[in-house]
Amino acid sequence: MPNLTVLTLQTGKHHMNGHKWKQFIIDYLPKLKIFRFLMLFFVNNEEEMNEILNSYRTSFWLIDHQWFVRCHWNLKNDKIFIYFYTLPYAFSYYSYILENSNACTKSTCPIENNYWSYNCVTRLMHPHSISNDLFISNIRFNNIRHLEIVFPVADKFFSVLPRFDQLISLGVASNSDIDADIALSQLQNLINLAPRLYLLTIGHWKSSTIQHLPLHITSNSIRRLDLQSHHYLKRDRCFNSEQCSTFVRSSLAKQCQVLQIVIDNRSNIDVLVNEMTNLQALKVMLQPGQFDNYFPNTEQMIRWMSSGYSRIATDNLPNTETIRLWIR
Repeated sequence: MPNLTVLTLQTGKHHMNGHKWKQFIIDYLPKLKIFRFLMLFFVNNEEEMNEILNSYRTSFWLIDHQWFVRCHWNLKNDKIFIYFYTLPYAFSYYSYILENSNACTKSTCPIENNYWSYNCVTRLMHPHSISNDLFISNIRFNNIRHLEIVFPVADKFFSVLPRFDQLISLGVASNSDIDADIALSQLQNLINLAPRLYLLTIGHWKSSTIQHLPLHITSNSIRRLDLQSHHYLKRDRCFNSEQCSTFVRSSLAKQCQVLQIVIDNRSNIDVLVNEMTNLQALKVMLQPGQFDNYFPNTEQMIRWMSSGYSRIATDNLPNTETIRLWIR
C-alpha cells in the first residue's frame, strides 16, 4: 500500500489514536494525501476523551497535512459515547445517536465555525426528537435525499436542513407523549417542502391514530407508502374492512403505486386492488392467525390469486403472514 493516496474508513475502535495513526502513515502510507475516517466508541471519562482528541493536535495533523477532526459526545450508561470524524465530514450518511441536550462538541479546527456544512450527507437518521439547544443546530445538511426523524422537531430543525427539494424518502415516528395534531401538522409542513418526495414510511405512532393518519396527509409526489414495517414490533396497525374502504378514498391511496399494509381479512385485498387504480405492487400482511385460515398451503393461495386476478403475480414470504403482489 505504499502508493495509496486516499484512505476512507469507518471503525468502532479507537486504539489507533492520532499518534499511532501518524506513525502508521509515515511507515506504510508515505504518499497519503487524503485521510477520512468515522469512529464511534466509548471511553470511561472526559479526561480519556480529551487525551484522544489532543493526539490529533500535533503539527503532523494541523500543519503538515491540515487534517482536522471533530467529536461529539455525551454520557451514556456511565460511559462517554463519542462520535469522532475528520473534517470536512466525508460520508453519505449521518446518524445523530446522542439522545439528550447535554451533548458536547469539540474540534481541532483552528476556526471553530468552519466545516459545518455536511454536503456529502444524503441520508440523515435522527432517532430522537430534536431540541433547540443541541449542537446539531450548527450543522447544515444541504443535500438530504433520505430522512428519518422523530416528531416533535424544534424550530431550528429547518435551519439544520435548509432545503428539502432533493428529498425522495421520508421515515417518520412520533413520541408517545406528543399531541397527535402537533405531530401531524409538523409532518404535513415537512411534506409541503419536499416536492420530489416519493416514499413515506410511518414508524412508531400512536396506535389509536395510525389507521387515520394517511387520511390527513396530502402530497402531489408520494407514490410509495409503507404502513407495515413497524407493525412487527407492536402489532398495532392492522386495517379492518371499514378502515380499508376509507383509506382507498384518500388522495394518497388514489395516487399510490406501491403499498405495504396490514389487514385483518383476505377480502380487503379485493378492495385495495380494485379501488387503487394506480397500484403496481402490494405487500400485504394478514393479521397473525388469519393466514393459515385462508391459505392452508402455498398452492391454494396462488390458485386463489390467479383465479381472482388475472393481471397479478404473487408469492408469499416463507414462515410469515405476508403476501407480495405485483400488479401488471
